Amino acid sequence: MVKGYLLSAFSSSRDLFAHDGRLIISHGGGKAESLHTKQGKIQTLEADDQLAGDKSVRALLNTYSVGRPVVLLIDDKYTMFPYDLAGDGYTYVVLGFYKIVHAWAEKQAATNSRGYVVRYKFAFQWCEAQGKPWWIDAGHSRGA
Repeated sequence: MVKGYLLSAFSSSRDLFAHDGRLIISHGGGKAESLHTKQGKIQTLEADDQLAGDKSVRALLNTYSVGRPVVLLIDDKYTMFPYDLAGDGYTYVVLGFYKIVHAWAEKQAATNSRGYVVRYKFAFQWCEAQGKPWWIDAGHSRGA
């Protein structure tokens, strides 16, 4: 089960921050292209498919199946958020409670040997019982 989910700098194609943040689509974590050091040499590890059985994906799918709310957090590198957190001195903030309302796997272009990877996507919907999102009236837009 997932209790919290961090949105950060590495969004993928078709990730979304819509309806004033009441609907957020993000990919599950893991298996992106990365750099590793082996015997003192830097090597590129190819991006690979996410699988339903991967620990992070499985936890998100389980949370979706039971309908448990998740706390979404963002950091100052999450460019889809309409306000400049770093400019206001914040590194991390809690958005609020969301429910995973849809989950699916899709192919995305990648620079691996196949030219694509499978990524799991999750649609997070704002839990209306907590009132309107705190940032709607914040007034500190990115670049202002």
